[in-house]
Amino acid sequence: FVTSTASLIPLATGTHYTATVAPGALASGCNNLAFVRDVSYPSGTAVSPGDSITKTWKVANNGTCDWLYQYSIELLSANYRVSGSIKLGRLVAINDWAELSVNLDVPENPGTYTSYWRLSDGAGNMFGSTLEASIVVGPPTSTPEP
Repeated sequence: FVTSTASLIPLATGTHYTATVAPGALASGCNNLAFVRDVSYPSGTAVSPGDSITKTWKVANNGTCDWLYQYSIELLSANYRVSGSIKLGRLVAINDWAELSVNLDVPENPGTYTSYWRLSDGAGNMFGSTLEASIVVGPPTSTPEP
């Protein structure tokens, strides 16, 4: 008669460590920005080809100095043609919030189009959370003839 002895050997399993950005690490000097929520066109919103839309985000000034009039929303990157640099045009005090908007021309071809934006001080230093505008362009819809 034969006996068998099995032993269990613990193995490391699970997910690898993923770095999480500390909000303070997004600062540039005394400037920082926290994303609060999408006001219009949340990521993945379906839009019609050729439309013009205004994407708006609600953000908070979580830095230690006011955002000044010459600050601007700058295009960081996009997978379609977008022009971007919009002046803030107003003062946003420490611990206050603001709504930032950019106008986007929707491409004619179906697909998912994404652009990334950040706030910039008057010297061109970008800071704070990256703001995303992601839209889905569907095929053109035909209007039935009466």
